[in-house]
Amino acid sequence: MKYLILILSIFFSATAKSEDITVAEMLSWKNLINEDNSGNNYNIIKKRMESVFHGHLDSTYSDSIKYYYYLINAVIEPSINKQAENLLTAVNIREEKLGILDPEYIEILWALGGLYKDTDIDSAACFYQKAIVVGETLIKNTELIDRNKINYFLNTYGMVIGDLANIYDQNCRTQEVVSLYNTAHNLLSNDILPFDVMSYYYKFQLAQYYERKGYVDKAITCYDDILNIIKKRVGISDEYIQFLSLKADLLCRSERIQEAIKMAEDVSLGNREKGADLYNFIGLTLLKKENYENALMCFFKSKENIQKEESPFMATILHNIGRAYMLLGNKNEAKTYLMRSKDLQMRVYGEIIPNTEKYLNELEYK
Repeated sequence: MKYLILILSIFFSATAKSEDITVAEMLSWKNLINEDNSGNNYNIIKKRMESVFHGHLDSTYSDSIKYYYYLINAVIEPSINKQAENLLTAVNIREEKLGILDPEYIEILWALGGLYKDTDIDSAACFYQKAIVVGETLIKNTELIDRNKINYFLNTYGMVIGDLANIYDQNCRTQEVVSLYNTAHNLLSNDILPFDVMSYYYKFQLAQYYERKGYVDKAITCYDDILNIIKKRVGISDEYIQFLSLKADLLCRSERIQEAIKMAEDVSLGNREKGADLYNFIGLTLLKKENYENALMCFFKSKENIQKEESPFMATILHNIGRAYMLLGNKNEAKTYLMRSKDLQMRVYGEIIPNTEKYLNELEYK
């Protein structure tokens, strides 16, 4: 449904002429739909469509009216089959009467691909491929695109390419996956587009693809590309640390622990708070891998970088240090740090984390 709603925001604005009252009415219906994506207005729009068209189109209506009629029906129809039927009719009108060298045509094909991608991947791929062919032509002839639509075109075209790559990836059709993901990424990471999750989404998809294939170095290169984009566009943000954590996790799983630790050291030099977060994440990852000594070292490094002693994060780190000592068999140190964590938890939370109490009880009976 998200693909269908997106169609309307572009289709009507470009051709909002006072062709007749029906077009003006349709524009108002589009606004009602956009104001409430939950679908509460769909019944209202459906009744208005019935009152004007009485369930069918008169042959005297212009091609543009027919085109919009099927687009609106594609949105308000609850049946996926009916949605697809209406969109296919709109596509045919585009191809036979209104022309296809327009970002709007790509938008409809993207919507059709979205309807079919979970049930008929061949049809979905076909629609995406048709959209890509038109997109390639428009990329070479940008004068055909309304200047106000350039950004939207790049964004939509990039997502069409990325969605085709997803289909190939999920269904083991790997020949073009890497090329498509990279093409989608290059379009969507363009500096002229606003920064958002799509600025790196398909590079992340490519990283995961490489991980599944066991190509660790290539996956790490993808993470580096993502990190460079985020750092350039918004700086050392929480988003940046999240991807550093994903890279660190991959390094630890690949037994490249020192590289992960070096990342945390570098981050700490510029931002101690973020460094503390990353050291803690690496420590937890190593704890799961039963690499207790390196995990303990990371927890202590995290503790060194925490700037506020009386904080929930410090209570967490003290707990983690205690747990690492416990797994190393050092009962006295484990008890010391778990007790410190317990006391701090009471001061900052007013209660104790269940696992802290559990581990202390276990130590009493060892």
